Amino acid sequence: MKIERAVKSDINGIRELWKEGFGESTAFLDFYFPRYFDWESALISRQDYGEISASAITAPFEMKLLENFIPATYILGVVTHPSHRKKGLSSALMKESLLRQKEEGILVSTLIPAEPYLFDIYSKYGFGEVFTIKEAIESYKDMKEDLGKAKIFTKENEIPEALFESLYDFYTDAYKGLDITLLKSQKDFELCINEFLVFEGSIMILSKEGLISAMGFIRDKLSPVYIKELLSIDAKSKQALINSVLELNKMEEILVKSPSEGASSETRLGMARIIDAVKILELSFLDKDIPLKISISDSLISDNNITFSIENKKLHLWENEKADFYFTINEFSSLALRYGLNVESFLSGKDGLRAYINLLLNE
Repeated sequence: MKIERAVKSDINGIRELWKEGFGESTAFLDFYFPRYFDWESALISRQDYGEISASAITAPFEMKLLENFIPATYILGVVTHPSHRKKGLSSALMKESLLRQKEEGILVSTLIPAEPYLFDIYSKYGFGEVFTIKEAIESYKDMKEDLGKAKIFTKENEIPEALFESLYDFYTDAYKGLDITLLKSQKDFELCINEFLVFEGSIMILSKEGLISAMGFIRDKLSPVYIKELLSIDAKSKQALINSVLELNKMEEILVKSPSEGASSETRLGMARIIDAVKILELSFLDKDIPLKISISDSLISDNNITFSIENKKLHLWENEKADFYFTINEFSSLALRYGLNVESFLSGKDGLRAYINLLLNE
């Protein structure tokens, strides 16, 4: 068995692996693989006789981290063929992927666990809980102000090309308003839109005089109906879109999911792993005053085994010095990316940064 980058001729083998390992439908595979599958981002485990027994995709993204934009990845499609499970293949793939990301200059790796138990599994590879999502049951509220018209788009009534670019700009601006997130390219956004319309539901856009003020991904092809993601410029626009969804579906209330506001009560969503601790500290945290020494331990990436402090906008690395705090790399990833290096907030579980990602792919 060997781990290697996929080549173009491996596409059908990986497709079959997704079918057997994930149980993906033929309809989804026919939609996704010809249009969006990037074989160059795939890492595979190949048996000596050529069969692909496991794979993982490390999709490149630009991450907004406070005021900086850095190279990051999103890991998806981690799957092992049923006949090769319990052999450590996924574990070997994860470790190799992270080491290669370090060599390629990636600073942070992210993922969204598909099941709750996977949070504990991925923590073993250095991933800490970082991203959250706000969930609330919302009801109809009377509004006197005219905030524009809500228009619904479906698989049959697709978003016009002329509107698509404005919608992408609105979506990107909303994400740039967060503290920590992954920014989608136009191709990524197109995938989100098209996959959602084909398999999950409809998209509602609220606008007035050509200016978009809110958009919602309404998961209405299955029961119960809910809003999988709602973005808006303000609370009034958010409520106006909720009112329109409730009226359209003849509902009194609905579950609404929206980007994190940093509250400790929010639902955990995704994880992140710092690949290069020194560069992350130098790029985004030199404005912090941290006179206490913090020690990081990382069993996979040795360069992250450091003890540091930050004073007068300078990073100080200490050797053979006793630290005031000791954190594993998954704890440090949460400390830095969820709590902005605020040790007190991290230890007490207080509110953190507005950290949110959502690829909106089929659940």
